[in-house]
Amino acid sequence: MNKNELDNKKQNKKLPLSIPELVCYVVSLLVGIWGITYIIIGLIGENLPYSDSLYQANINFKSTFGLDFFGWGLIILAIATLFAVIILCAVAKTKDRAYEKEQRRAARLAQLKEARKNNDDSVVDAEFEKK
Repeated sequence: MNKNELDNKKQNKKLPLSIPELVCYVVSLLVGIWGITYIIIGLIGENLPYSDSLYQANINFKSTFGLDFFGWGLIILAIATLFAVIILCAVAKTKDRAYEKEQRRAARLAQLKEARKNNDDSVVDAEFEKK
């Protein structure tokens, strides 16, 4: 491959995700993992014997925050999921808008080419009036 072909490939290669979109997905993923961790800790804490420290931690967490690890894990996981869905909808809307714009541009170009092909010999006259 020569240098021009490599340059063309680099220009044609686009990042499928934008950097802010990728950051939002990673943040959503990390918050979701945090929620799943709380859910697992809550399930383990509820099902272990009373003398276990994780059970005591679950009780103390519940007395402090009003919900145990499992409840807060569900809330945190729901927030992460909602955030990811909002990002997906926003990105889909912008991508659809760009796709439709490209489709309209391609349709106009095809119509223009067809019109030029049919009217190769015709000359367009334009008249201008001076005021």
